[in-house]
Amino acid sequence: MDQPTRKEKSKVKEPVSRVEKAKQKSAQQELKQRQRAEELEIHEWTRQRRIPAFMEIAFSARGRQSMPSTES
Repeated sequence: MDQPTRKEKSKVKEPVSRVEKAKQKSAQQELKQRQRAEELEIHEWTRQRRIPAFMEIAFSARGRQSMPSTES
């Protein structure tokens, strides 16, 4: 009679999967950081372009011909 073979748990696989999970988590965090940095750059670029356009529209609506100087 054959004895039923036991399934041996591989202790090596568990740490490997932990390492893989840690690598994946780290990669996801890096991706999120890069995406956030890109979003901030786009936001800043958009803001820099919108403010002068808004000022021009706002002051032309008041009937002024020129915008006030922002230089000190």
